[in-house]
Amino acid sequence: MEEDPVSRVLFVYVAVDCLWIQMNLRHIG
Repeated sequence: MEEDPVSRVLFVYVAVDCLWIQMNLRHIG
């Protein structure tokens, strides 16, 4: 089974997005 580069990119994008939101919430709070 080949790895799907699109799903890999989406996974990284979502992970970075969650980290970015957490950092912003911590900065605001």
